Amino acid sequence: AIRVGPGEFPGCRSQILFPEVVVPVATPGFAAEHGLSAASTAHDVHQVPFVHVDDGGSPWMTWADWLAEFGIAMRRLPGRVLFHNYPMVLQQTLLGRGVALGWRPLIDEYVTGGLLEIVGPEVRSSRGYYVTWPTDAGSEHVDALVDWLLAERSG
Repeated sequence: AIRVGPGEFPGCRSQILFPEVVVPVATPGFAAEHGLSAASTAHDVHQVPFVHVDDGGSPWMTWADWLAEFGIAMRRLPGRVLFHNYPMVLQQTLLGRGVALGWRPLIDEYVTGGLLEIVGPEVRSSRGYYVTWPTDAGSEHVDALVDWLLAERSG
């Protein structure tokens, strides 16, 4: 499995694929309309509509976590909409409905392709994305899969 966390998963071996690195992203049009750019501060980002992934008990960084890195408390506004999966968050962001958190390298292609732009500071957490497998399930096949995943992340 590929899991998000600190790297220690009970009953499993793990190998990090990439660390959790998070940046706020928006469409170029939304960014221009709201005066945002890569040089924007967390306070600037906090003033505009967010697109949220459901933040109940998730192992990944939430808006509240990202804002806390800058000493800002999350505002819980009435009528805010939470989405239950990240593809829906990206869809709403690509439609220009707000700023979303983007996990690098997951959003890098959208940024290099000009569909999204970074609109604030990057935060690196202590978590990462790991490939995991049961401690007692090692084999040549598992080793080959792990080696392939590691080669793909740097490719």
